[in-house]
Amino acid sequence: MRLRPERQPAVAAAHGFSPSQDPQRCRPGHFRAPRYVGVSPFESRRPKSLGEHTRPNTAAKDNGVKTHLNLSTANLQKSVDFYSVLLNAQPVKHYDDYALFVSEDPGLELALDRTAAVHVSESAHYGVAVESAKDVDEAAARLQMADLTTDVELDDVCCYARQNKVWTTDPDGRRWEIYTVLEETEIRNDATMKCCADPEQPNGCCAA
Repeated sequence: MRLRPERQPAVAAAHGFSPSQDPQRCRPGHFRAPRYVGVSPFESRRPKSLGEHTRPNTAAKDNGVKTHLNLSTANLQKSVDFYSVLLNAQPVKHYDDYALFVSEDPGLELALDRTAAVHVSESAHYGVAVESAKDVDEAAARLQMADLTTDVELDDVCCYARQNKVWTTDPDGRRWEIYTVLEETEIRNDATMKCCADPEQPNGCCAA
């Protein structure tokens, strides 16, 4: 007499589905992937949109690309001292009538030419964008330790962006800002902003 083994009920797999009873599909080394209904188990790899008012990272990267800026100055040594602090760098060339800074962060080549007469636009200003509010604080401390006049603005809206910034002025009267953008805004500026309160003012930082 032969005894027929009792059929065991199928055991559910860890993913909640019973394994296939097909002996050809259950051979060693064969795995039947579970089927998912409605929701994919994998996170979508589609890139997320930056959004209309999201600003990309503007901090300088060492990619070999630099902006070249040439400025005239009536007192070369004073300007070298100023820009050494502003850029936190020393000139790579320094002659009696010329100096050159090459900075990686920001990516800038700044040339200074000594001239007898310097004409500075009252409506123009220059700026360095940094990554964080901490970077602005460190720049302000560096400028103040060098006894340079500074004007710090925190959490102010200017030019459709909420920013932290520190202002200073070079020996020839050019205004510089070191700033970071905290968020984009739908309004141009705070009503109390000195710099952008009136875009038509001749010496405003955002004048046309």
